[in-house]
Parts: sequence; C-alpha cells; structure tokens
Amino acid sequence: MGKKIMLLLCCLFFMSCATLTQEQKCKRADDKMIEANRSAKTDLNLALKQASSAIELCPTNGGLFAYMATLQARKGLYKESAQSAEEALRLDPSNVNVLGPVSWAYFMAGKYDNAYPLLGRLLYLQPNDTAARQLLAEIYIIKRDFKNAETELLKNIKNAPNYQKSYYSLGKLYMDELLMNDEAYKYLSKFIFLDPEDRLGYLNDAKMRVEKVKSTK
Repeated sequence: MGKKIMLLLCCLFFMSCATLTQEQKCKRADDKMIEANRSAKTDLNLALKQASSAIELCPTNGGLFAYMATLQARKGLYKESAQSAEEALRLDPSNVNVLGPVSWAYFMAGKYDNAYPLLGRLLYLQPNDTAARQLLAEIYIIKRDFKNAETELLKNIKNAPNYQKSYYSLGKLYMDELLMNDEAYKYLSKFIFLDPEDRLGYLNDAKMRVEKVKSTK
C-alpha cells in the first residue's frame, strides 16, 4: 500500500512539473537548491539527490551544475565533479557564482591546473574575493611557488584584515618554508587573537607553533 501511495505521489509530482513553464521550473529548481544547501550540513547524500532534482528542472542553469560539482567533490566523486564543473563552465563561463564553486571543486579533486586560470578570471572580476585569493595562494604553496603565495596572502590580509585563514596560512608558510620565524610568530599570534573559539580548526596547531618560536628566542 505504501509503495502505491509513493508511486502516486511521484506521478502527481511529474505531472505537475509537466504543466509548469520553464521559468516556473527554474524557480522550483532554486528552491530545491536551497534545500540541498541545508541538507549538505548533515546529509550529503540527500543534498546530492536534491541538487540532481534541481538540475532536472532547470538544466540550463550553470550555477546548479557548479554547486553539484562542489557536493560531488565533498563526497569524493571527483570524476563526476569534473563533469559537472565542465558543464557549468560551458553554460556560464563568466559567472562568478560558477567560477568560485568550480574552482573549489577542481582544487578538491587535485586538478590545480584547471582551478588556477578560473581563479585568475574570478579575481579579475572580483579583486576582493578573499576565498578565491586564499585558494589561489594554497595552489601556489602546493606548487612550491612560495613568493607568489606570500603575495596573495598579504593582499588578502590588506583587503580583509579580519580574514583569519590567511593569517594562519601565512604564518605557517613563513615558519615551514621561508624560515622567517619572527614573521611567523606575528601572523600566527594574530590568527589566535582573531579565532579564539577555533572556528577554523587550526587553533591548537597555531598555539603549538607560537610556543615553538618562543622557545627558540
């Protein structure tokens, strides 16, 4: 009996969708994506299903594919994530709401050469995008281009003095790679001041590093 009711509800849903205009379907897709964003905090599988439903309703929206790419990357579905990212870029290659999520999805999949030019395009359109610049700096660090990484992190700190993650990344870079302990101490101490509740999860490591620098003075 339960299966029959579910089947009936599904039929009614698809019948109702069939009578909607494309504009109405895309509006419903936006609502589905809001639901997916909520679900992603606790149930990634449900979020993926909701995002898939949104794409079925509005398959011409590049932003939907971009968000799907991030969910798939979080799930470890990197091949599928890359496919969603490519479709997002095909549909809307200059939309900052596509470039940001797709760059992150490529980064998570280890496709740094794919993410790099997209971040450049995004920062050209939005020079003060702190998350994009942070991600670019992290790619430079992975590629061991430490000077460019330092430059991007310093830009972030100048443009957004309360953006905690760049202080931690810069302090860690100075300590581990550039061997500038005094600078490391300064930026790590600032990070500890800005994130005393450990929202980013780096507080213990930052404190350990600060103590290590103090012990060498």
